[in-house]
Amino acid sequence: MKSDTSTRPQPVVTRFHYIVILLLLLPLTGQALAPTDSVRINEVYFACSINYTTDDQFIELYNAGSTTAWLDGAMIARGTDTLMTRVFAFPGNPGDQTWALPPGGFTVIAQDAFDFVGVGGDPTSVDLSGAPFETYSVNEWPPVDNPASQNLIDALDIGMDFELDRRQGGILLITGEEFVVEPCEDGG
Repeated sequence: MKSDTSTRPQPVVTRFHYIVILLLLLPLTGQALAPTDSVRINEVYFACSINYTTDDQFIELYNAGSTTAWLDGAMIARGTDTLMTRVFAFPGNPGDQTWALPPGGFTVIAQDAFDFVGVGGDPTSVDLSGAPFETYSVNEWPPVDNPASQNLIDALDIGMDFELDRRQGGILLITGEEFVVEPCEDGG
C-alpha cells in the first residue's frame, strides 16, 4: 500500500529555527570590519607627480586597534555620504577572514600598482609596485594590471579607476555589510 505524501504534515521552519541555525554558525565565521575596529584612512596621496596626475595615487589604511581587522567585503568610496562616484570593495564577503590587517599594521591601495619613479622623466613620483591592493580597471591604458597585487572589485561596475580628486568629495571607508546602489532620478 502506497502512502499519500500530499496529506502528510510538512515540517514548519520558523524564524526561531533560523536564529538557532545562525547562532550555531557564528563561531565558524569571521567578524566583519566594524567601526569599532579602529581601522583608519592614514594617508591619501592624490596630488601626484607632474606627469601622472591620476595614476600614481594611493590610499593607506592603518589599524590603530588592538585586534586583527578583516577587510573582506569592506569598501573604499570616493564621494560624499549621499553621492558616491567610485566604490571599490575588497574581495570576499564581510565576515570572511582572508585579508587581515593586524594591530598596528598598514596596507596600501594603489590606483595602479606600478613603479612610477622616473616615468616620463619625473623622479618625484612614487613606487607603488609593491602595493598589496590596486583598483584595476579593464578599460585603463598602461600601466597594466599588476598580478602581484590583489584587484579590488568595482562595486558600481562603471569600468573606471578610482581617480582621486579633491573636487569629488572625500574618501570613505565602509564596512560593506550593507550597500545599496540607487540610480539618480532624471535631473538629479
